[in-house]
Amino acid sequence: MHQHAQRSYWPLLALTAVMIGWSASSLAQDACIQSSCLSAIQVVSTTKTERSLADVPVRTEVVSAAQVERTHAKDLNEALKYVPGLQLRPIHGKSGYGIWLQGLDANRVLVLVDGHPVSASTGSAVDTTQVAVDGRVQWVNNAQLEVERDGSDAAMTTRLRSALSYKLNSNWTAGIEGFWDYEVIKEEVEWEFDHWDLFAGPMIAYNDKTWRAAFTLMPQIMGSDERDTGKTGLHLADHEKLNARLVVARKF
Repeated sequence: MHQHAQRSYWPLLALTAVMIGWSASSLAQDACIQSSCLSAIQVVSTTKTERSLADVPVRTEVVSAAQVERTHAKDLNEALKYVPGLQLRPIHGKSGYGIWLQGLDANRVLVLVDGHPVSASTGSAVDTTQVAVDGRVQWVNNAQLEVERDGSDAAMTTRLRSALSYKLNSNWTAGIEGFWDYEVIKEEVEWEFDHWDLFAGPMIAYNDKTWRAAFTLMPQIMGSDERDTGKTGLHLADHEKLNARLVVARKF
């Protein structure tokens, strides 16, 4: 589930991409920015493909790890403070700051971390003071809706998944992952509740230039017990007591 690119932190902004990359060659990359050797700098934009900075068709500003270290930035607000063409304005009714970009207010600017949208803390504006830029701690959330049909019968499952991870070094990441399922079924005409369940447990992931692997071990914490009129217990009719998952991928 957790696949970290070579740089552990890439926020992407609508229309103009502002990227912060962490890599072993950050000092050399910073010098490269100063000398304008754009072809040597690799960035990932909204297309989620790696390209050299010189080939990106839209205006792109790169903030290197060395620049962040020099300014001692602790969050996204401090890291983007000196990026030209970008404004950081107070969020109405809150102490944080949102990103204004080329005339677009903070509610219309998309911020992504490793390809996943950052959840807005207030309304639809992302508070940049709440996004850390040390590249080590990451919190990812997503929601899924699954619908299965069989003639006039159907089943609909809502799944909420969340993961909190910490980057141990350039290759290894550890954390905790969990998901919650809620299913309703339709027989003939009416929809009715079927079951719910909650899984959570540890995960560990490895990533390098060629291989990616992740192992997650999640026991069922609780669920609706079908043997006892749906009271809280464990739901074993559709799910197991222990969910174990190993994902291995090779980059080509």
